[in-house]
Amino acid sequence: MIMTVLILGVVMMSTTLIAGYLTSLKIRQSVGARGSAEAFFAADSGLEVALMKCLKQNPPDCNNFDSPPGMFSNQAYFSATFVRDGVGNIIEIRSLGTSNQISRALRLKVAP
Repeated sequence: MIMTVLILGVVMMSTTLIAGYLTSLKIRQSVGARGSAEAFFAADSGLEVALMKCLKQNPPDCNNFDSPPGMFSNQAYFSATFVRDGVGNIIEIRSLGTSNQISRALRLKVAP
């Protein structure tokens, strides 16, 4: 009788621990997916701001820059970099978006 109670108790405790572990993995995975999406959209915003500053602003400002603090309400940020060839022409714009220690990078190749 006591042996049956002990075995059932161990089985129930093991089942509860495994269920808790699997639940925590799912929660971590969903938080990572959200951070990944926020980082991607921050990188996309970095490309758009870089294009606006370089093409629409008068005079054009084609220098590397970071997003201003507090630009996004979710505390994501981006860093935009202009890659130039030997003559100084822009050949690529790179943007790195970061949110919750997750980074996503986008790159825009400029046609010659």
